[in-house]
Amino acid sequence: MKYKTCKLFNNTEKMLLPNRAASAIYYASNKRDPQTIRIMVVMKDIVDGDMLMHSVQKAMERYPYYHIAVVENDGRYINVKNNRPIVVKHTDKPANLGSEEVNYHMIAWSYREKNIYLDASHGLLDGISMLEVLKTVILLYCNEKYDVELSTDGILTMENIIEDEEWQEPFTDDLILPNDDIGDSNKAYQLPEVWKGNTTRISFLLPQEEFMNYVKQYHGTPGIVITNFFSEVIMRLCDVQNLPIVTTMYVNSRPVIGKDKAGGCLVTSVELPLTEEMKKLDLGKRVYEYRKMQNEKTSKEKILKKISRQVREYTNNDKLEGLQEKLDKLGKADSVFQVGTFSVSSTGRDPFGEVSKFIREVHNIVIPTTYLIEMNCVNHMFTIDFLQSFSEARYVDEFEKILKEEGIPYIRQKAENYNTASAIYDKINDNVL
Repeated sequence: MKYKTCKLFNNTEKMLLPNRAASAIYYASNKRDPQTIRIMVVMKDIVDGDMLMHSVQKAMERYPYYHIAVVENDGRYINVKNNRPIVVKHTDKPANLGSEEVNYHMIAWSYREKNIYLDASHGLLDGISMLEVLKTVILLYCNEKYDVELSTDGILTMENIIEDEEWQEPFTDDLILPNDDIGDSNKAYQLPEVWKGNTTRISFLLPQEEFMNYVKQYHGTPGIVITNFFSEVIMRLCDVQNLPIVTTMYVNSRPVIGKDKAGGCLVTSVELPLTEEMKKLDLGKRVYEYRKMQNEKTSKEKILKKISRQVREYTNNDKLEGLQEKLDKLGKADSVFQVGTFSVSSTGRDPFGEVSKFIREVHNIVIPTTYLIEMNCVNHMFTIDFLQSFSEARYVDEFEKILKEEGIPYIRQKAENYNTASAIYDKINDNVL
């Protein structure tokens, strides 16, 4: 396959994705956790590589602010414009982002058999912004492969103008509040197996209709129900003593700061502890209590305080003089997000619209800080990915027992070891950009 230089809109040279949140994640990248995300889309049919390449080339013209390389400048990592073509490879191996093999980009595509993979630096995109790009690419791909004209509802195309909100800095100093103390710090119970083996992914497929019937019965959300089930798993299997089981639930920051269309990485988190009072309740009734707690902790006031803390952290990072000092301080990115017992990230609904009928599954794959559960929904099926840094399956086995006890149908997929893309920075000469 021959690659062409991307044809970007006029006046896009200024459209560089902001560096404030990105740089914090670039500095935090390390060998154990490169701070990268992989989304795997499982299509119903074998992927046509030439058609995928055409679709990526066309779709990525819509997102000029993701055409970047990362270089060091005056002791900082910064994004610079990268007009070299974004690469599509015939492989299932994660990319080496920032390297010559992907033209120094922090985003790369690949495919194998029925799978389409998007690898990206978490500094460049989060799960939500990655899905936006994926929707554009797969819409174009399906239109070409199946000779159809699918609905563009909810999907950005070349007909949608690029708005300033998409690429301008969202984390401005005016978001720093005089008092951003949340007062909910929890010293959480930690699973004893964490980082004692290979990263392992074990996935479940839950039929949407049956699972949502259960969710509605107990007035919850899909993410809250899975949070409740996995907290019960830990209660059954672990001697937590006096430490609380705390769920870190990731939250999209965009609606709170009024920037729904912002690209990049705009995610924060809230902590949901399993209280002693909740432990006394039946499993179903616990869902409602978790939901009440989630509503209270995701209020606009509290999320703005969370965002204020993030921006304050980014400002402090900028004050560090040298690159090495930044790398030493941010060797792990736990300073912004509190670390719970496990984390849950959920899209909650099918984002693909009419395109969904050509897709079988969607999986978000990252390296977990503790223990991570990723949730997606597509084509009337929920995908639940258990991402753990060890091979032992006892937690997932117990989760399966709970699904049986609660009468929720499921398909359990085979466990597999995995990696995400690696990431390197400042490995490019200015004359190749």
